[in-house]
Amino acid sequence: MRGPGSGDAERAADDLLNNLYHQGGGICSASPAALPFLPRLAATPDVPSRRSLLQLVSRLVSEVGQVAEKWVDPGWPSACERALPEVLALLDAPEPEIRPAAADVIGSCRSPGELTLPALLRHWEAEDDPTTRLDLILALGRAALQEPSGGHGAVTRDLLRELLDASEA
Repeated sequence: MRGPGSGDAERAADDLLNNLYHQGGGICSASPAALPFLPRLAATPDVPSRRSLLQLVSRLVSEVGQVAEKWVDPGWPSACERALPEVLALLDAPEPEIRPAAADVIGSCRSPGELTLPALLRHWEAEDDPTTRLDLILALGRAALQEPSGGHGAVTRDLLRELLDASEA
């Protein structure tokens, strides 16, 4: 995935997804072991498959919410918790294609809103890329539902109501 050719890097990311994600439901034991490396690679500017790596993480994180607990490797929650700071840091990436992918991962994770909402709100205020702002709105909406949401939950719900009201006007 670090190779010089973007085609090879994309194929490697697809192969990795096939090894970590069981289509039809499940997070295998290799997923928690691989997870810490994916945001690190995505944070490396010369890696051509950065966005694909974040999409892979998003697919895994989303899958956890779709399957029965018995199909999720027991090491997944702690691996996800350890990877979260690195994914949050990708909201600061200078490349506009990385920030929305990071927002998608954060919005899909089961981490309590009190851990994710402060960063998402801060980036909402600073972001000027329309695509990233849309992904931040979606991530904010999903993260506000993750309890405990702390004091930022009410702020986020108010923001989302304002945005909905403004869109209806």
